[in-house]
Amino acid sequence: MASTTNKSKNIKYNVYLYYAVFLLVAVLLSMIVFYHFNTANKVSLNACSSVLKYGDKNSDVQLLQKQLNLHKSDIGGTLNVDGDYGYLTQAAVKNYQNDHKIPVTGIVDWNTWRILLNTTTCVVKV
Repeated sequence: MASTTNKSKNIKYNVYLYYAVFLLVAVLLSMIVFYHFNTANKVSLNACSSVLKYGDKNSDVQLLQKQLNLHKSDIGGTLNVDGDYGYLTQAAVKNYQNDHKIPVTGIVDWNTWRILLNTTTCVVKV
């Protein structure tokens, strides 16, 4: 009888052990997924300090174009992400500013970045 009780305890112990391992794996997978989706849309610069205007050509303009493309309906189409702040990028910025009640200047200042990046602090870092 003692051996049956020990087997029963071992089976219960194994079930709890498997359950604990399952929970640990589930938590770790959740953390990985959360981290991935939480960092996927963050940008690698303090964008609010970068003022962009017509004629600029750099990686900050590429970031701007990518962000504007996330708001296709606000800008009336999709921009080519080439890092060149040309006529089409300026028109997209003006459309975005108009739709979001920002002064329509075509210049991307801290206020435009703040609304475009959907942040209240305007400090963006990875």
